[in-house]
Amino acid sequence: MSDLDKEYEASLKSIETENKIDRIFYRPIGFRIARMLRGTGITPNMVTVVSIFVGAAVGFFFYHDDLIYNVCGILLLVCANILDLSLIHISEPTRH
Repeated sequence: MSDLDKEYEASLKSIETENKIDRIFYRPIGFRIARMLRGTGITPNMVTVVSIFVGAAVGFFFYHDDLIYNVCGILLLVCANILDLSLIHISEPTRH
């Protein structure tokens, strides 16, 4: 097992508290984004602000009764969840 895999495994919560979709989809993507952002100087607060704007855009797209807008809203909601989970990984080294 590589160091990257060990770091990812250590970042996971217990199986009982971690939901399956997070473990299989959101967490691995968020972890990789956090690893890419680690040396860039992007702070957890910056990611939070971007996540807030993405969440506001989700509300805008869900407001409309058009299927295209709603699908865009769903995709943005997925992006917001990924940002939230990458935020956990970005801020983790500062928590210890």
